[in-house]
Amino acid sequence: ILNLINSKSGSDHDDRFSVWPVYFSRDTGEAETSYRAVFPLYGDISGRFGQARLKWVLFPLYTRYENDTEITTATPWPFIKTVTGDGHRGFEVWPLAGQREETGVSRRQYLLWPLIFIRHDNLDTNEPSHRGGILPFYTTETSAGYRSETYLWPFFGYSDRTSPTHYHSTNYFW
Repeated sequence: ILNLINSKSGSDHDDRFSVWPVYFSRDTGEAETSYRAVFPLYGDISGRFGQARLKWVLFPLYTRYENDTEITTATPWPFIKTVTGDGHRGFEVWPLAGQREETGVSRRQYLLWPLIFIRHDNLDTNEPSHRGGILPFYTTETSAGYRSETYLWPFFGYSDRTSPTHYHSTNYFW
């Protein structure tokens, strides 16, 4: 019915039923992978909505989502977040300020989101990349063989690429 009520029964004992966006259930015959959730009251589900595990209690008062080794807890969502996990850490008071880090891999910071930001990626490789900006006045992006700067974003700027081929562009009024 307009994709709001869904049911799936599989021969692999994986039965799912949903009444979007209020009720979600999965029965696999095993307690660790089966669930029943009533949104926004309570839910503890796995393998759904792009998350390894998603839990909420009186959403948006408490939300926790897990992916691989990163665990993000929001109380209340999306304003106050903590990030923990294997090599992950961070804290955000959105939209005022925030910082996230995957040790040795990436680091992101912002103030007055999205106006002031700094992002460092691929720190564990030979080609790290860096982005930053104070919108709408200035943005920059650098990586191995590449540099771009924009002034009075998005109107004036330039891009230089030296690897793998040489390229230069200058932008006036976008």
